Amino acid sequence: MNREEQFQRIKKAYQERDNALLTQGLLPMRSTDKGFWGVSNLDDVYAFFEKKQFPSTSTFLDLGSGDGRVVCVASLFVDAKGIEYDPELVAISQEMIGVLQSTGICEQGDFFTIDFSLFDILYSYADQRWEPFKEKLFAELRGELYLYHQTYQPDFLSKQKITWINQIPIFCYTNPKK
Repeated sequence: MNREEQFQRIKKAYQERDNALLTQGLLPMRSTDKGFWGVSNLDDVYAFFEKKQFPSTSTFLDLGSGDGRVVCVASLFVDAKGIEYDPELVAISQEMIGVLQSTGICEQGDFFTIDFSLFDILYSYADQRWEPFKEKLFAELRGELYLYHQTYQPDFLSKQKITWINQIPIFCYTNPKK
């Protein structure tokens, strides 16, 4: 199965999951103990990776990986991992990774428990301000931080070129201290 076919399989599985939630009167979004879970559009994520053409040896971390959908897509291109605080979302992501036979990994944890310097690419659909992570990012961000949408931008990092995907901005930031 080629990459496009694998992506379509991932997209279909998550559409079915989202539709099941909708039939229960639920949306694929909710508050968690650490923030708000919302989903990135999978077509946007796939197009982003196609456009960026990161080396396949790149390491990727989804900060607040929710139900694992971005990790599954990212794993088609790079070595992908997600960290999520909410145990229910982690269970869903691990189930989906298994069903889809993805090489991605999703773990339960807090952002402060993982060493960002182990990753070339950090990704987030930010649901909170970055100031609590300022010192951690200065100490550990060695690659690039990509933010889906324009909510909660870290003005203390160096803003790089914006990648536009289907009229959605994906912002890139680097560490000015590295």
